[in-house]
Amino acid sequence: MDTAHVRVYGDNSMPQVALEALGLAPALPIPPSVWGQSQRALTDLAKIEDGTLLYIEPFPKAEALFSMPLWQMMPFVRNNRIAAVAPVWTYGGALSIQYQAEAFTESLLKLAP
Repeated sequence: MDTAHVRVYGDNSMPQVALEALGLAPALPIPPSVWGQSQRALTDLAKIEDGTLLYIEPFPKAEALFSMPLWQMMPFVRNNRIAAVAPVWTYGGALSIQYQAEAFTESLLKLAP
């Protein structure tokens, strides 16, 4: 969202359904919410020690966020476990879940050793 807040998709979100269909569990579990997402403080992401962070583009604040020392200290950044995801619609139907799964897979494959 900005340099202090993030939007994290939770258990009842379409992105989470797509990731679970790929056999992936959330690195930062978020309880269900009305819209399937929750606004969190940026510092909450520090809890992602062994996980990978995927962010959906476009993200206009990326340059400002990625240059911050706090961001550079995040475990997933230090371990090069962060990837941009091509723009996908996160509130559609079954085809949206498929497109999300494909976009997530493409991004994760770029991280593969």
